[in-house]
Amino acid sequence: MDDLRIYNWVLSAPEIISLSACPVRTCSQSTGCVACPPGQTSPLGSVASSACVVPCPAYAAFAPGTTTCECSAGYTGPAASCAACAAGEYKALAGPGACDTCPAGTGSLPGSVSSVACGPPCAAGAGPGAVGCLCAAGQYKDTRVLNPPYAQRDYSSINANTHSNSKLDDLLDTQTWAPTSNSVGEWMQIDTGSPMSITGIISQGRGSVDQYVTEFKIQYKVLLADSYTPLNQNFTTPSRDKIQHTFAMPIYARYVKILAQS
Repeated sequence: MDDLRIYNWVLSAPEIISLSACPVRTCSQSTGCVACPPGQTSPLGSVASSACVVPCPAYAAFAPGTTTCECSAGYTGPAASCAACAAGEYKALAGPGACDTCPAGTGSLPGSVSSVACGPPCAAGAGPGAVGCLCAAGQYKDTRVLNPPYAQRDYSSINANTHSNSKLDDLLDTQTWAPTSNSVGEWMQIDTGSPMSITGIISQGRGSVDQYVTEFKIQYKVLLADSYTPLNQNFTTPSRDKIQHTFAMPIYARYVKILAQS
């Protein structure tokens, strides 16, 4: 299976307004949502300054409804030092539990989050894993690019039910995908059509207007019924130009959700 990057979305959300539940990094007081002190964060919907804590380490996230950090799916160990499951392993749930081993005769990428990622091993001389096999010494392979059709895209909302031109370079009448409000957490989901190794995405701002999302996060899953796994990276876009965002480690997924942060 070739690696690929997703040609993904364009957004016109240059600023943030508060949600009814206070966004991450804020807590609720009588005057509204208040920013946590510098260097601290809080879970979504926090209601007291006591919820402001130091962010979780890399590859860890708050356990649901708490400020306790735990390793994300695909990672194991104590939250202070989460380590990716090795090639040939996977881990579907967050927490300190051990990684599961792929069935005999199969392999997976490091950090895999589902048994679906386990598949035939790579050819002799190539790196291990069912997908994203490393080329053997003396060989190379170009990265493919995918630009899924609109039938494979879903949105949290669409401004005026018309601003849904989210394919790269599809800037009809200078429109883009624009949500109904500039709120943290507005999202677009892309269905790649089948599970595959994904190494990054390409973003693009609005065609003739200087509007674009400046920060976003990624979540992903293999099956539609699965829970989303957050990618432990924040991505920034300094302009409305086409910008390539490479993941620190390839993910194995079919559904990729892009969540606007600012």
